[in-house]
Amino acid sequence: MAKPVVYILDDNTDMVDLSAIILSSLDVKFQKYTDPRKMLAEFDGSAEGCLLVDFEMPELSGLQVLEKIGGWLPLFPAVLLTGHADVQITRNAMKSGAFDLLQKPFLGPELLELVGNALAWSKSIRLKNLESVTVWTAMQSLTNRELEVLGLILAGMASREIGEKLNISRFTADHHRANILNKLKLPTIGALLSQVTRAKTLFENEHSNFRVTANNS
Repeated sequence: MAKPVVYILDDNTDMVDLSAIILSSLDVKFQKYTDPRKMLAEFDGSAEGCLLVDFEMPELSGLQVLEKIGGWLPLFPAVLLTGHADVQITRNAMKSGAFDLLQKPFLGPELLELVGNALAWSKSIRLKNLESVTVWTAMQSLTNRELEVLGLILAGMASREIGEKLNISRFTADHHRANILNKLKLPTIGALLSQVTRAKTLFENEHSNFRVTANNS
């Protein structure tokens, strides 16, 4: 069985290494980065795991990183680290779908407990909703156009109507529908409607499970 993956992203190399040392007692695989664009290029949220990401980085902020992997966050929780967890930062973290927020400087046991909770969440939600997790994971591979077509299918539109709406041919609309079914490994539009609706109901609202753990000492 594959080990959970913990991605650690911070522009400070020492902080990346320190976090990995603190978390070394966990039976996980580490992916360590100081460059957010490199991390995003190599990121894969299909396995169990979590992301530990710095709030303030010069190239991309932690919130911008979360925005770019937003579809994965219900299954692959993200923990934000910040030097000053004020009300606005906390609110922004919640809106971005962060699982938790930890203020620097933090104690080792705090980080260990928080990451342990995130890993437990990732494992639990996958075990409880295997079928929907499979569908949701496959949805992350859809192109922007396919996601657009999927939304219109869910709205009850036929290929002709989708073509008119998007100013494409009916043939092209049918092609997109076929690609979506193939990527999601679903046999019919009826199965797609039920399975995708269930997955969206489960995972689009998971961001409400945000909790805050701040070191106020």
